[in-house]
Amino acid sequence: MGGDFRRYGYDRIAGTGGTYFFGPWFSASSDMPNSGSPFADFLYGGMSVVQGSQLLDYARQRDIYAGFYFQDDWRVTSKLTLNLGVRYDLFTQPVDARDRGGFFNRALRRVVLPGQDGFTRAIVQGDHNNFAPRIGVAYAATRKFTVRMGGGVFFARRDQNPEVTMMGTNLPNTPVIDFPTVTSTGTVRPPVTINTKVPILPSDPTLSEFSAQRPKSGGFRSPDFYNSPAPYVYQWSVDLQYELSRDLV
Repeated sequence: MGGDFRRYGYDRIAGTGGTYFFGPWFSASSDMPNSGSPFADFLYGGMSVVQGSQLLDYARQRDIYAGFYFQDDWRVTSKLTLNLGVRYDLFTQPVDARDRGGFFNRALRRVVLPGQDGFTRAIVQGDHNNFAPRIGVAYAATRKFTVRMGGGVFFARRDQNPEVTMMGTNLPNTPVIDFPTVTSTGTVRPPVTINTKVPILPSDPTLSEFSAQRPKSGGFRSPDFYNSPAPYVYQWSVDLQYELSRDLV
């Protein structure tokens, strides 16, 4: 019997820098389809999309693993031996050491903050039923023929993802770039040029600064709050051994 205890720490400061995208919008002619040139827009200095992110504070992911097992060999008869055991694996859901960031909730249509609105600091519900049985069988059918088999369940830690497991890399720990939608027919002047400042909005987790009249295009990746189990596999094997001669199996 034995156990294993680990405390994981994953610190990250992320910043993609700034990215300007130029499309064939401002150099296009309204009476000539497909007349614009992205390179011409670049020379003109009119951007069609501006992206970028920079964490306001370090993201400090913390989670704990604890594992305990018991195993014993039981010689049932002179020909049959059983190897019986069970293991319990506990992988806690990650939290942020300073409760930075959050996860997007589709039902509430907003970013949920750790420890608020009835959620724990981890936000994601824990998975606490990871019991892993193990069994092995060795049977000597005859003096020269032996059958060995075994199997079990094996759990593992979730794959780490800067957005799905590390809440500190999400809103409201990241600024929001306020850049309107640019179209070839609806936008006359570039909202931002390379000589003007890019407007940054407060990182409001309720996303109240956006509306149907003022849309925001972006992406969220969040875990399932109520169904994020630890990954696991079933593994088994069967081995047949026969003594062909005194020196060969």
